[in-house]
Amino acid sequence: MTTNSAAMHGLLMPVRWAGEGHLGFVVEDVAAAARNWAETAGVRRWFFRRIDTPCLFQGEKVRVTASNAFALLPDGSDTYVELVQPTGDGRFTATEWLKHHGPGLYHLGYRVADVLASVAVARRHGIEVDTIEDVAESGWAYLGSPERLGVHLEYVRADRSADLWTEMENAPDLLHPNARRQR
Repeated sequence: MTTNSAAMHGLLMPVRWAGEGHLGFVVEDVAAAARNWAETAGVRRWFFRRIDTPCLFQGEKVRVTASNAFALLPDGSDTYVELVQPTGDGRFTATEWLKHHGPGLYHLGYRVADVLASVAVARRHGIEVDTIEDVAESGWAYLGSPERLGVHLEYVRADRSADLWTEMENAPDLLHPNARRQR
């Protein structure tokens, strides 16, 4: 194992992909992107939510606003897709990615028991926080890792996703709103 791969192995130790990870895509229009996913990839059950929360972006206090959509992949796995449409003019990882790279995959999401403890491990390996929710017990953080991995990493506190999971499970089918969930 090389030094860099050892560092990345240590960075990912507090997280796990198997079980409940997600792929985060930044988009210009969340409704249109969800419909595109439904029509082309069969990902049809989307839960939509607005985000408006105080954060720290590279150490600066900001307010992050976004329109998000979440959907489980139809393959029966616990992997889900998150679409993020930045809606504010404040600085935020998704806003910066969209401005510099355009729409597309910009983060891999991992569930963690403790965001702040996981961030501390990342910092020991030279990965700094890009954006973190600025509340007493942070629910999520983006790590500035594109130069190493090509995308950011997002840590999401596991206990905060239970409601999200229920919403995704019960979301209506965009193409057939009256259809029952089959999984």
